[in-house]
Amino acid sequence: MAGAVWGKIDASRSGWVSDPLPVDARVLVRTPPHDGAPPMLQLELPPGVVLGPHRFLADCLCIVVSGGVDCDGEGHFGPPDMRFCGAGHGSAGMRAGEQGAIVLLVATAGELGIDWSPEAPLTTLCAKRVSFGDVAFVDFPDAAGRDTQPVQPLFTDGPHLLRTRFAPDFVAGEHWHDFDTVYCILDGAMQFGPREPWYRRGDLRWVKGGHAYGPEQPGPEGVEFLLLSCGGSISLRWADLEAAPHGRVFVSDRPS
Repeated sequence: MAGAVWGKIDASRSGWVSDPLPVDARVLVRTPPHDGAPPMLQLELPPGVVLGPHRFLADCLCIVVSGGVDCDGEGHFGPPDMRFCGAGHGSAGMRAGEQGAIVLLVATAGELGIDWSPEAPLTTLCAKRVSFGDVAFVDFPDAAGRDTQPVQPLFTDGPHLLRTRFAPDFVAGEHWHDFDTVYCILDGAMQFGPREPWYRRGDLRWVKGGHAYGPEQPGPEGVEFLLLSCGGSISLRWADLEAAPHGRVFVSDRPS
């Protein structure tokens, strides 16, 4: 559906497809077949498989979902490590660990693409990396002074990514963000409005910037998630104080 402004990406309902990778790996295309969602895909790498030199054609955030990988000159990456490469950068080489690896790739600016050609210009040691243990939880700086939940600001200068947990009794009212955002549910469950589906571990949700939604209601065990802002810093604007420039999301806005 062209013109969609939000959607749920459920890995269990997505199909594995072939992709021109130079190794024996599976690629789960997680970008829905419509305009709107940030480009993303998921790689499933068998144990010990080696990826040769490559570079990303757009700014790309790599999240190790399970297993682990070793990047030449950068060390080991495993859950919950995250790696960011700017456009034109990549890795001199990468090897999946003994358990293999599942890696989520999200293009934060531009179309997702990987150049595997041997002559591709490459700058090594260019990635930013962060793990949950590297960053402390802090209070979210809400300009309106409303109650929020503590966050971990994982990346703050491109890309813009935070991790947070909602207690079971916390509800975030209707709000909106300046830029396109992607939610990745790490644990628990959450609903983003009374007419939206429930999201659980492994689910992804995207929404275009400037569209209001909510309230965000966690499940009975609470919820933990990553929030990625594609284009700029993570803002929080309450819809009852500042009208969303593009109105509220509706079920009819969701891709079929």
